Amino acid sequence: MDGVPLEIFDETFVAENVYSGQAVEPEHRLNLHRFAVGDQAVIVARQLDELSKEITAKNTELRQLREAIQRYIDGDMNVDEFVNLQPVEQVDQQIASLQQLLESLRGIQQVLNASSFRRIVLPTLDLNELSVTLATTLTGISAEAEREVKEHIRRCMDHRGESWIAQGMDYIRENCCPFCGQDLEGVSLIEAYKAYFATAYSNFKRQVAAAGETVGNVLAEPQLSGLRSTVLENERISHFWRQHVKVDLPQFDSEWATRILADLREYVQDLIRRKSQAPVEVVTLGSDEMSPLKEYRALVDQVRLYNEAVDRANEAILEKRRELRATSSTDVEHRLNLLRNARTRFSQDVRELCEAYNKLLEEKNELEHDKNKTRQMLEELSARLLRDYGDAINRVLARFGASFRLAEVRETHYGGTARLDYELDINGYRVGLEDTGRRSPRPCFRSTLSSGDRTALAFAFFLARMDGDPSVADRIIVLDDPLSSLDDGRQTQTVQEVVRIAERCRQLVLLSHDRYFLAQVWKAARRRSCDVRALRLPRHGDGTTIAPWDIASESQRPPLREFFVLKDYLDGEEGVDLNSVASCIRPLLENSLRFRFPDEFTMDDTLGEMIRKIRNAREPSPLVRLQPRIGELEDIDAYACRFHHGSAGMNVQTTDAELRSFATRALEFHRAVDIAE
Repeated sequence: MDGVPLEIFDETFVAENVYSGQAVEPEHRLNLHRFAVGDQAVIVARQLDELSKEITAKNTELRQLREAIQRYIDGDMNVDEFVNLQPVEQVDQQIASLQQLLESLRGIQQVLNASSFRRIVLPTLDLNELSVTLATTLTGISAEAEREVKEHIRRCMDHRGESWIAQGMDYIRENCCPFCGQDLEGVSLIEAYKAYFATAYSNFKRQVAAAGETVGNVLAEPQLSGLRSTVLENERISHFWRQHVKVDLPQFDSEWATRILADLREYVQDLIRRKSQAPVEVVTLGSDEMSPLKEYRALVDQVRLYNEAVDRANEAILEKRRELRATSSTDVEHRLNLLRNARTRFSQDVRELCEAYNKLLEEKNELEHDKNKTRQMLEELSARLLRDYGDAINRVLARFGASFRLAEVRETHYGGTARLDYELDINGYRVGLEDTGRRSPRPCFRSTLSSGDRTALAFAFFLARMDGDPSVADRIIVLDDPLSSLDDGRQTQTVQEVVRIAERCRQLVLLSHDRYFLAQVWKAARRRSCDVRALRLPRHGDGTTIAPWDIASESQRPPLREFFVLKDYLDGEEGVDLNSVASCIRPLLENSLRFRFPDEFTMDDTLGEMIRKIRNAREPSPLVRLQPRIGELEDIDAYACRFHHGSAGMNVQTTDAELRSFATRALEFHRAVDIAE
């Protein structure tokens, strides 16, 4: 039997492939996918894995070769570009020629990157506006007030008097002199002051002060320093540019220029101070021959000539750069690197490395091609197998009379691993596998399928896989208690499914605690001319042994009229007499106990006497195994005995709800007795 494929359906199969703890986990879907696609797909998947391993090994070798080849490459060329280079004729002569050209172009790069000349920018000073401000006088001051104020200033003060009086006017409060405190009412000189130093006077004074601030900012020292730095920088770069273009910049004395601007600043600010002290007087800009304006105008002319020369030099520089850009040292260096790499590529040692690299790359590409074909074949095979598998599952569920079916069976991938996902269709409603929790209103696998439905689904997964397995005739199949947790109505179909598999496989081993189920399978298999052997596992010392089992005689049982009366009632049979149904409970349990334990109970023992024997039993009596259920048996007996004592019981009334509860409990105890070890 060594090497014969073995397939087992048991609790382990269910827990590993379908569900555990009423929930379907990702591991279940992973294992179910492997089970569903079968040996054929598994073989293809292994081929795919082997190809992947070979490709990984080739990539490792290729990486090592790339690292070895990369050491010989000049510049930023990659390994594949290097390996694909073609041989160049007279490569040494071409390299020498390009090296000479590169040497001549290295100076050109300096020309392209060197700074151009800068124009001199003189501080912007609007002399016309300044001249207008200095020549402006105040209007609206009476001639008499002006005469009196000026006479007083001439007689009692110097040139600062007017400003002094203007400031003092701001300190007069309540017509009281700010110096002596005397009343100023009626003093003609004070009235003249008021007329002279009115609002127009203050506004004009502010205008003059603003003009002075502007002059100070425009002709400030940082502006003058900028002029000097421009001239010095132009002198510095002119030594370089004269080697490449015509440069005729005139000599420019920056110290002389900054002195003129500084003198102009002092001169103009002095005029503004004079105007500020005597706003009504006309101050003329440049009225004397010694004013700096004459030198400033000469400076302006010289700056204009200098900037014109700068513009001509920059135009020549621009033209020179246009010429040089037509020939770039970068292009030459690139061509030179190509030639050097081509020469290196076909040297003896490197040529052998490149040949080995190309051979490995070709082998790896062939493996990649085979892998893609194998992956496509696996995907197509899996899709077909899963489609057929889903259809087969639904056919099995239909034979079991299940109220649900699989709505969709699909392959999904998580982390590169294939899984089998599916949804249930329950009366047209889609139910997913995800556990939504006990308090969630959304239905899920846990909350919609009964224990019997879940077992039927797991068994359908197994049966469908065996139905679609072309090599099932070579397999040994073990079914360990397939009837466990299945609903009673599915027992007959389970018998048929077991026999159907037995006819197709090499050997089927069926294990069960239910002797009547085994007897049904035995009879059905014999009717289909199957070679059937019945064995049992009796106790032997501290263990068990295998012995022949006379299934024909030991599976006989008394009539079960009471069983079917109770079952039909619970299945919804209409028009039944409740008392008649209730009277079947005690006979059912008495017959079950007598048949299961013929050495312990006599035909005369009533249910009450049987309960007493169970309670008093001691090891090694098999009745000891029923003691955990004695409380349940006493409850059922207390109810059922009312309907089992002749005609007196017929006057006892029961309700449908009460009877349904005890009938269910009686059938459950009957089934438990059947499988009690």
